[in-house]
Amino acid sequence: MDADELERRHFLKTLTAFKFYRSHALKKVYMQLTKYEKLSEHQKTLIPKFPSYMKSVEECIDSNANFISQILANAKSEIFEGDHFLVDQNPTINNVVQNGDPGQRYRFGITSNDMDKVRSTLKQFVRDWSTVGAPERHSSYDPVLREIHAAFRSSDRCKDPNQYTLYPWVTQSSNNLCRDNQLAAITIPDVCPSDLPPGVQFSMVAGDFSEVYTEPASWDCVATVFFIDTAHNILDYLETIWNVLVPEGYWINF
Repeated sequence: MDADELERRHFLKTLTAFKFYRSHALKKVYMQLTKYEKLSEHQKTLIPKFPSYMKSVEECIDSNANFISQILANAKSEIFEGDHFLVDQNPTINNVVQNGDPGQRYRFGITSNDMDKVRSTLKQFVRDWSTVGAPERHSSYDPVLREIHAAFRSSDRCKDPNQYTLYPWVTQSSNNLCRDNQLAAITIPDVCPSDLPPGVQFSMVAGDFSEVYTEPASWDCVATVFFIDTAHNILDYLETIWNVLVPEGYWINF
């Protein structure tokens, strides 16, 4: 299987995992409700608010699923470069995005680990794109940004529209001080990505870091946060960073 085919399969597997967030999350809810129904009537009287609470959990899951659907609505083959990179996969993409084709879940081998990544992504939206996540974001990114600003002066800023609502902890039934913690709503983004300053260059690239960034002396600065430890071979990453930086360029890492 060549690299392009591996990339196609990875892309479709990611779409499938996100599409099955709702059914996977609700499965746990239904299991809890089934256990509740097996309690004696006396035991049910001890937790009278449990059914209504689980109803709230379902509603939060539906809200998250709606947010995910809006993301998947933009999943087009054109996201990758090339005239026909995903053309042959368009029917598969449509089945996953529009219909949640059950067969795709088994075809791409979606695992609990894949679904954990979906839930983790929702929480990362909170960290990176909400006011609630600002303290964690500032403690992680501000030291890096201060170093960048010291080397490359800039006064540009973005503003916050708070257009979407997420419930990132709705499937996390442990480590909560109270039930309201599990149902906490978070709005994102607190900074509008479309409000970038004139002349700015911003892009997203899919692929292996060491294979995508190969042009020597092409960057004045490389900033990495919680990234280096994702390498299978950290020396590959270090060599890549060294290669793409201009002489006396900056690598800032947190």
